[in-house]
Amino acid sequence: MARRATESELGRFKSEAFSNCILLFRDACLMLANGRYPTAYGLGVLAYEELGKTYAIDWACDAMSLNPEDADRIHDGFLARPTSSMTTSSNNDGHTPIRRCYGRGHSPPRPSS
Repeated sequence: MARRATESELGRFKSEAFSNCILLFRDACLMLANGRYPTAYGLGVLAYEELGKTYAIDWACDAMSLNPEDADRIHDGFLARPTSSMTTSSNNDGHTPIRRCYGRGHSPPRPSS
């Protein structure tokens, strides 16, 4: 079982995710104002993902507060993801996390050259 993050650590993580969201959104606005539409779009998506982290942390913290008997299960299943899941190494099902996002037999789109 992974070490459980403290309330302070979760608060810091949430704060950093929100700060990253704001910075990415501001950069997206600058790119948009300068006609860099694809870059602005990409930064906007990243900003939205960072905002999603703040909501996810809120949800997990609320769930752990309301169900203290399940706090370890919630923490381990939702917040404490093994770092290996962030790599492209194969997991138990034989698929990489990237491939799992697109389903079996599918690959992520390739950039056009």
